[in-house]
Amino acid sequence: MAENEAKTNEVETNSEDSKDNDEMYNYDKSTIIIGLQVLPEVNQTRQVIITAGIKGAPPVITSTSLQEITNCPVIAETLEKLKQALPQIAATAKRTKMQKIATAATRTVASKVVPLPELPVANPSIQSDQLSLFK
Repeated sequence: MAENEAKTNEVETNSEDSKDNDEMYNYDKSTIIIGLQVLPEVNQTRQVIITAGIKGAPPVITSTSLQEITNCPVIAETLEKLKQALPQIAATAKRTKMQKIATAATRTVASKVVPLPELPVANPSIQSDQLSLFK
């Protein structure tokens, strides 16, 4: 009897997994990840690589020109905002880099300063019956 219940539970689990998989591959019910990669200018044109896919599966890849995708107002506006923000982003990155260098230099200097231990003072008043190799 327990064996039949285990098989029933296994079938139900497989059925639920199947539903999840069906929804995962359903365009209207799955989260779609879209990526745009704008490449540097070559021959006065910037190419854009466009990817679209779902989590855990290889994306569909295509390419176009930057001019073509900037016809979309949202993309054009976002790219313009980035263009305006780049000087500030660069300054922040430079400041952060300088702080890291200064911190690393301080740590290096601090780690190199090692106090020397006190050496024992020889006491010539104590007579020893042992032979010394360093007299």
